[in-house]
Amino acid sequence: MPILTSYFTVLNQPAIGAISWAWVFAFAQFIMTWGLCILYTKRAARFDELVEKIKRETGGGGK
Repeated sequence: MPILTSYFTVLNQPAIGAISWAWVFAFAQFIMTWGLCILYTKRAARFDELVEKIKRETGGGGK
């Protein structure tokens, strides 16, 4: 983000009142991070279930 604010002056323009686009961009990064974390945990749980199913089918304990 610091690099973007150096090269793109549009981020320094006001978006809503005194809030600039840089603040909107920073807040959007938090939303994106939370969304990706939620997606990752749901996918990881699915992969864990698949691994457990494979372990049961093969009879392996994975030691």
